[in-house]
Order: sequence, then structure tokens, then C-alpha cells
Amino acid sequence: TQMMTLSSGDLDVALNLTDDTMAELEGKDNLKGINSPSKTVGFVLMNANESIGGPVANPKVQQAIRKAIDYAGVHEICGEGTITPYSVIQSGFMGSKGERSVDYTNIDAKALLAEAGYPDGFDIDLTVCDLDMEGILLTDLAQKVKEDLSKIGINVNIVSQPWAAGFGDDYRDGKIGFTVMYWSTDYNDPNVQLEFLPGQSVGLRAGWTTDMDPDLAQLYADALNATDNDARIAVLEKIQDDTYENGPWLMIAQAPAHIAYNTRLDGVAASDPYSLDLTQITIK
Repeated sequence: TQMMTLSSGDLDVALNLTDDTMAELEGKDNLKGINSPSKTVGFVLMNANESIGGPVANPKVQQAIRKAIDYAGVHEICGEGTITPYSVIQSGFMGSKGERSVDYTNIDAKALLAEAGYPDGFDIDLTVCDLDMEGILLTDLAQKVKEDLSKIGINVNIVSQPWAAGFGDDYRDGKIGFTVMYWSTDYNDPNVQLEFLPGQSVGLRAGWTTDMDPDLAQLYADALNATDNDARIAVLEKIQDDTYENGPWLMIAQAPAHIAYNTRLDGVAASDPYSLDLTQITIK
């Protein structure tokens, strides 16, 4: 529908397009497309509170899930320009350690499940809502997680729940045990990602309290109190190293922004955190 109304001139800009839809721009002289990196990330939440997360609260299970995800396959779902962040501070931010290699996948993660006490795997519900990440349906990512985890004996049952019908409240209140969700930045600085640390606002959504990892929790204050960029980057890198294989968050994809617009406009560009900065757009 967006492409039809763009072509007719009734719409000037369309966001959250897919690779297939962007391909339809070819041959349309009045339209242009942008395939640009964004700082929007999709992640797997594994609630660290055992009464909510069940088996995924176990650190060894969390490590096994990290190993089991087929990151290259996730890239195919999300489209051209997708990357996998090294950890909780995505590519493009000061201090980011860049990407996690797609070769990180290793289904020998079964050994980690055995260490956790689940040699035969387990069954678990994955609750997912009806939102999309830069046009990528979270239900599609959930299906990919289900397929990948089946290879190590984790049998995932996908439970769909609309955001407005309780998922949103439960997610913010830390009541979701296992899910696929996304995060778009509130402001363009790596400090925004520190909220994923234990005891912070987003960390608590995964049941990750300060006492579970006091040393990592202290790095939150260390990052805020750093007096120069070099000192700050050193703390940010340590945070990423400490969360590379540990913690209830797994960043599985940093999504590209797919935007199409009418050529009568100048200044159209992807923007973090605004999607579009309208103050930069002019009409010819």
C-alpha cells in the first residue's frame, strides 16, 4: 500500500519497508530509496528471575542459546545491511566493539545444556507481540529462534500476545519470561545502552538485579563518572566484554533502515533516534 501511494504521489515518504518492497523502486524515476544502518536492535530476553524465566534464567542455558542462534540466517530475515552487535552497545556508538561474528554459532551448545542440568533439553513458551522492528515482524524472528533452538533440544512454543492487550505492560514490569523484542535508542549516545545493565530500568525488565552481578552493575556508575573519552571507552569496552557471553540479553540483529521517498524532496535521510529529521527535509 505504501509503494502504491508513493508511486501515485499521494505519499512522500515510506518507512519500515522490506528488501522485497525496496526492489520495487527500480525503474521508478520519481522515487528513491535509502538502505541505511540504524541503531535499532532486536534481542532475545531470557528473564534472570527463575520464578519467571524458568530454565532460561540459568546462565549456562543463556550461553547455550547464544551459541545456538544462526546469526547468518537472522541476517537473511532482516535484509541487506543487517549486522549482529558484539554486545549491548551497538555498532555506530562511541566505544562499540562492533560485530559478533556470524561464525559464533555452534550447536555443540548441547554440552552447556547438560552442564545446566538439561541434557535432554526442555520445553518453554516464548511470548511474542505484534510489533515490528524496522519493518521486520517480531513473530518472524521468534520463529527463527524456535527453529534454531530445536537443534539443541529446546522445544519452543510461540505464544502470540498483542502489545496493547497486556504484553507491553508485562514486558515493562519484568513479567515476561522469554521473548524476542527490539529497542530503538532514546538518544544518540552509548549511555542509553547502559540501561540494559543489572539494576537499571531495562535490565530489570529481564529480572536482572544489582546483586546478581554487582561488579557489572558498578560499571554503570563508572561509565557515567568517566572524565574523558578514553576512560569512558575503556569502561564501555569492559561492559561489552563482560556481556559478550553472559547475561539475560542477546542482541541478535542490528536492523537496517529501509526508506523510500518522492524525488521532489531533498534532505531525506535515516536518523537516530528520530527515524526522520523533518527539519532537514525541503521540497524542491
